[in-house]
Amino acid sequence: MAVQKGWKLTSEELVSPSKPPAPQKKSKPDNVMTAGAHAEDASNAAILAAIGTLQNMMQDFTEELKQNTLTIANIAKAVEFNSAEIKDCKEQCQKLHAEVKQLKEENTVLEKRVAEVGKRAVELERYKIRWNLRLNGLQEEKRRKHTTNHL
Repeated sequence: MAVQKGWKLTSEELVSPSKPPAPQKKSKPDNVMTAGAHAEDASNAAILAAIGTLQNMMQDFTEELKQNTLTIANIAKAVEFNSAEIKDCKEQCQKLHAEVKQLKEENTVLEKRVAEVGKRAVELERYKIRWNLRLNGLQEEKRRKHTTNHL
């Protein structure tokens, strides 16, 4: 084939006999899907469903976390209240312990005084008996009446 002036060469004419022609892709219609495309869409749908499930789970976990946080806060308040009550009870126990100690000391002092008063009463009774004189001829009843009238 000889090239003449003014003529253009086509792609068929440029093909060399040593190289086979380059394969060209055939265009596919848009509405036709292959099996690989169906599988890809199915896997994408599965991934989207899994993501939705995970989002729901995260929302559930978030709600549970909020509830647990509130529960922990309530428990913390209860612990603080109980701690304050225990502290008050300890203070009251210490005050009562000091009061009991004071009352024991006071009781010991009073017991000693009672013992001393008892001894003194016995001694006074002996003293009274020692100085009581009986007068012969004087009736005892009259003497008692006379003594009680003077007191």
